[in-house]
Amino acid sequence: MSILEFLLYLIYGFSMITMGIFAVMQKDSRLMNINLIKSLKYLGFFAIIHGMTEWITMIQKLELCHPYLVIEVHYTNMILKALSFMFLLYFGLDLLPMRTKYRSILLKIPLFGFLVFLLGFCLLIYRFGADYHVLNAHYKTITVRYFMAVPSCAIAAAALYLNARLIEKTKSVKISKRYMNL
Repeated sequence: MSILEFLLYLIYGFSMITMGIFAVMQKDSRLMNINLIKSLKYLGFFAIIHGMTEWITMIQKLELCHPYLVIEVHYTNMILKALSFMFLLYFGLDLLPMRTKYRSILLKIPLFGFLVFLLGFCLLIYRFGADYHVLNAHYKTITVRYFMAVPSCAIAAAALYLNARLIEKTKSVKISKRYMNL
């Protein structure tokens, strides 16, 4: 691993964790009626967990973990990455403007998706052996990135955009411009 790559993982992980801590701690009572403030805790959990996965990836690339723990560290990283995208999906779905009766149903989707990921993860280990995911990165790439990350990011982006439009309608122009430009 080059020093540049090391710094990239270090700074990216630190910035995600820092952003997550600030998002979780956000409690501005004057703005609590804005859905965005209410949903920030999920974005914070996503950022903290995702930042941790970047540091674990750095540890893996530097080969700092004990040889007997390579599989456990790899699996911990995979599960944490999936968990982080589950929280990003919670953030996006919670932020979407919708009726209350649909909200309770839609907010079950992230947990269901994460449980499906875990089921597939465990079934592949059971069927092909404990080192299956270390030797075959396809499951991680396909499920975590394409089935979890892409929809989570798309829904979160759409929710931010829709909320910016709602904030704009309530004449909070400065706030809406900030979130439309993200």
